[in-house]
Amino acid sequence: MSFMSYKKSIITSVGVVVIVGVVSLPAVQSRLPFQGMLAEAAGEKMTQKDTGITRTKGASAQDNSGASTQLLVTVVEVLKLTQTPLVSGYGEVAARWTTELTAEVSGRVDQVSDKMLAGSSFKKGDVLARINSVDYESELAAAKAAVATANVTYLEQQRETRQAKERWELSGLSGKPSALTLKTPQLAEALASLASAKAALIKAEKNLARTTIIAPFNGRVSSRTINPGGYVSAGTTIGEVFATDSVEINIALNEQQFALIGSEEQAINRSVNLIDTADINTQWTARIARFQYHIDSAERTRNLVLVVSRDQAAEYLMPGTFVKASIPGKALDDLLKLPASALSREGYIWYVEAGVLQRFKADIAYRKDDYLVVRGQGEQRRLQVVRYPQSAFLPGQAVNAESVSTNLTDSETEQTTAVKEQLISLGDGA
Repeated sequence: MSFMSYKKSIITSVGVVVIVGVVSLPAVQSRLPFQGMLAEAAGEKMTQKDTGITRTKGASAQDNSGASTQLLVTVVEVLKLTQTPLVSGYGEVAARWTTELTAEVSGRVDQVSDKMLAGSSFKKGDVLARINSVDYESELAAAKAAVATANVTYLEQQRETRQAKERWELSGLSGKPSALTLKTPQLAEALASLASAKAALIKAEKNLARTTIIAPFNGRVSSRTINPGGYVSAGTTIGEVFATDSVEINIALNEQQFALIGSEEQAINRSVNLIDTADINTQWTARIARFQYHIDSAERTRNLVLVVSRDQAAEYLMPGTFVKASIPGKALDDLLKLPASALSREGYIWYVEAGVLQRFKADIAYRKDDYLVVRGQGEQRRLQVVRYPQSAFLPGQAVNAESVSTNLTDSETEQTTAVKEQLISLGDGA
């Protein structure tokens, strides 16, 4: 091939390439708007280096009507009501009276009653044990003799004093007679001796009576430390007993919980339901007996004292039983009972009014695990409260509200099977 032919061939090839390039560029450009339309319809982002075309997802949605931008929120209908909070707490049952019986005199133990055995019951005035009384009977007899002697001495001294006064009057002497002349000191001594003898007699009688150990109240025996034939000294503990006519339960509460219950005058004798934590089917009715006015320095609580008398218990309530107490508080007006989820992180309650969001700062009266009770704001009696508030909410923002029903049950009265609740402080629970 000659040089000229080779050159012509090259030129021809270049021409073909150029022609193809010129034809292809308009074709590409004609397809770009179509691709942009597809991207816009799909809401996708597309960037073309050569033309600088950029499409952003959702751009066309923002150009639609404002109704499509409104948030859909779930609301619950709530009414302002008068609520009676139920304060829960736990405590251990204790006997109202627990006594260590001690021997008041020394001596050999002659008798121990079966009623003094551990676990046995007794009535007030029952004989529990006897200590040998021979020595004390002897002391009593001696004391009686001493009283008789002192009484004779006193009567004789009265007579001598009277005679001394008569002799002075008959003597015709002037002036005032001395006490010794009238024998008044001797009379005073005789009177004092008589009083001392009588006191000794009373002591001897009591010591003799103390040889018999008597039950101080209706109760049961916790423990016994004496046996027949043993020797006890005065002051020795012979056993421990507790009263069964009534028991007490100390319920530790904080000051916010006491505020829900009300003043002591309002709360006294209010009925309280007790549930045995070991058997939820076993319940008793207690009453509020008194408030304690000493705050525990570690727990920052003080006790509410409940009492259960024998006639209030459906079955015997033993000391040491651990119980849950449901204590009704005082009635509170204009309260809103809401799902716990309705409280925002910032402490607001959001609600829908006339299709827009509004809010108010939550003034919490008390709360439970599944709900909270807040004090109502303003004059409105009914509110559409947002169940799940979002951090992006703005007051006045238009929303679409969807109402749902909610079942806010009182876990204190209906969940009697939930015996694992801990003491709940106000702000975390009533």
